[in-house]
Amino acid sequence: MSKKCWIGVFGQVRAQQKRFVRDKMSLFFTFLFPLIFLLVFGSIFNNQSTSFDIAIINNSQTEFAKGFVKGAKDNAKDSILKIKDVKDMDEAREKLKRSELNGIIELPSDFGKVKGEGRDARPTGTNQCSVRQRFRANW
Repeated sequence: MSKKCWIGVFGQVRAQQKRFVRDKMSLFFTFLFPLIFLLVFGSIFNNQSTSFDIAIINNSQTEFAKGFVKGAKDNAKDSILKIKDVKDMDEAREKLKRSELNGIIELPSDFGKVKGEGRDARPTGTNQCSVRQRFRANW
């Protein structure tokens, strides 16, 4: 395309920009209306919380796995995840099919063991409080 053609295109773009900025209604519906819409519906539906029912199938007998399951159940009161008790994987799958559960967490038999050594893993230290406090407002 020639240089003259581009000058014409940019001239049209500039003219449309001026027309857009001068029109108060187009500015309102482009910038302010979406913000008002967001604030109104955000304040209406702000207090609704969502939780997910999940089952934990523990196939491991390590202390770490038992602590993991116990910690998940203890934290379920403050968490978005609600732990449901099931006997085995078949029952969990059946509840999942009937929409009584939203998900299944299966811990494998070697969960909590140090790879290659066969001994139980021990965490050196974790700090989940700051993560929870940071996201608590959203949950």
